[in-house]
Order: sequence, then structure tokens, then C-alpha cells
Amino acid sequence: MHEQFRRHGSTGQAKKILGIRVVRLPDESPDVSYLEDSGRWKGEDGILHEPYRAADLERLDAFHRGEWGMIGIQAVADILVGGVQQEIASGGLWGIEDDSDSKYLIEVGEEELSALSSLLEDLGFKPVAIKDAVKQARWEL
Repeated sequence: MHEQFRRHGSTGQAKKILGIRVVRLPDESPDVSYLEDSGRWKGEDGILHEPYRAADLERLDAFHRGEWGMIGIQAVADILVGGVQQEIASGGLWGIEDDSDSKYLIEVGEEELSALSSLLEDLGFKPVAIKDAVKQARWEL
């Protein structure tokens, strides 16, 4: 794990956003139980549809073989407050299938950037500084 706090210069320095990144992290507690939910396999008529069941069970087997996994996406800001470098992150969205469409991953990243922006504003960072930092965010998806 990387260092979360690092002291820089005097403690009287103003707040500063050093950088923002959108990251993809492994989901350490993946829940794939939805693939075993028999309710997903029934149509509106209440009848079991075998192709749905077979597809979900094959997907579950592929998960167990390590062919795909679950991830989370967070937006993370490195900030300088009182001469101390700190890291602040959005809550993140977890339980995302790692082979999801890239458009979806970007959409989630944008939502996490919005949540992080709100956190930074709550901490007293100026909206213009937040907007500039978000524009320059590094995407590590």
C-alpha cells in the first residue's frame, strides 16, 4: 500500500489539489450469487427458461475458473492541507464485472468524479480548482 500522509513544508500553507485519478481496483469480496438466483431464469409467465439458467451457470463457472472477476471504481484526489499530503476518495462502486463495456466503466468513473468533487467542495476547495483538477484527471481503468 502507498503512503497516505506526507508532510510538505510549513503547516500554514493553503489547501491545494495535487491531482485526481479514476482507478479500477479488485473487488476483494465479490458477490456473484445473482448468477444462482432462480428468479432470474423465469419469464413473465413464471416458467423456467433453460437458456437463461444455462447462460448464468456457465458465467458462474467462468468466474470460478478465473476468466473474469469483479472490480470497483473510485475517484481519488491527492490534496495538500496544512502542509500534509493526503489522499481522499469517493466511496466507489463495487461489484462491477471486469469485462463490462468500457462505456459503462467510464460512466461509473464520471459518477465517482462527481461524488469526489462534492467531497472536495465540502472540504472547502474552490469550485474552479475542483473543475480544473477534474479536467486533468488521470484515468486508470
